This record gives sequence, C-alpha cells and structure tokens, in this order.
Amino acid sequence: MDVLDGGTIFSEWFSFKETPAFSSNLELFGLDNMNFLINSGSFFPVIAGMLTWLILKFLLNKACTYLPHKKWVRSIGIWAYDRQYLHTLSQGTLKLFLESYFDLTMCQILACYGFIRAASFLDFFADA
Repeated sequence: MDVLDGGTIFSEWFSFKETPAFSSNLELFGLDNMNFLINSGSFFPVIAGMLTWLILKFLLNKACTYLPHKKWVRSIGIWAYDRQYLHTLSQGTLKLFLESYFDLTMCQILACYGFIRAASFLDFFADA
C-alpha cells in the first residue's frame, strides 16, 4: 500500500523512459515498470516531509528565541528544540530505510535489470 502515491507524484514532475514490466507476476503487485523512483513509492516523499518538518521546527525554535519574555512563546520554543536536528533526521531516515528495505531492494534489482537490457548506456538515460 502506497500512502502518498509517490509514483504518480514523480510521474507528474519528471519524464521517465517507458520500460516494460519485468514479469507478469510482479505486475500483479503493482511493479508494472522498471523505474526505480516510480516503484519506490512513498519513500522519497516521506524523507522530504521529514526534512521539511525538522527545518520548520528549527526555524520555529530560532524565532521563539526573539521573544523569550512571553511564556507561551517559551513553551513553543521548548517543544520545537532538539539538541541534534541532523541526528534526528538521520535516525528517522535509517528507520524508514529499514522498514522499507525489501521494497527498495526489489526496485533496485528491477532498475539494474533495465540497465542491463538497454541497448546502450545513452539509450538507458534517454528521455521517454
């Protein structure tokens, strides 16, 4: 189940080369092509959301330091504070990667197979 429908998001923003399905069995599972980004699902949109969330928390915390005399502003600043924002991002990304490892492995295998089947190096990276 793809929560954010990442394949549709990437298809709207980028143009990918049309590739056939690896097999009819994988096509039944929704892997109807061999493009890594389309098949990776919500992985990259979730990472973008995590990055945006931490940047907003960091900026909110910095904004709250300009009005420390108001109690409600201090409370928001304390909530938004994180000792290590990059560590939090890396831990969240690692957890997401470990939870979606099998899907990403299948997507990478299909992308490598598509690269091997391409007529030439330039043909693989040609536009749709």
